[in-house]
Amino acid sequence: KRRQRTQEFLALHARVSNLHRHTRTTVSADLRRRNQTETLRLWREVMQQVA
Repeated sequence: KRRQRTQEFLALHARVSNLHRHTRTTVSADLRRRNQTETLRLWREVMQQVA
């Protein structure tokens, strides 16, 4: 069961981390930082609900 939970966690993490993964050439640094901040906020919110 623990292995399944780990796989679920990693799958969720991959989806969240890929939401705003842009290369340096496609978006400005400011937009990349804002997206990163929002992604981290969302990730923390999801993790609070899971815990």
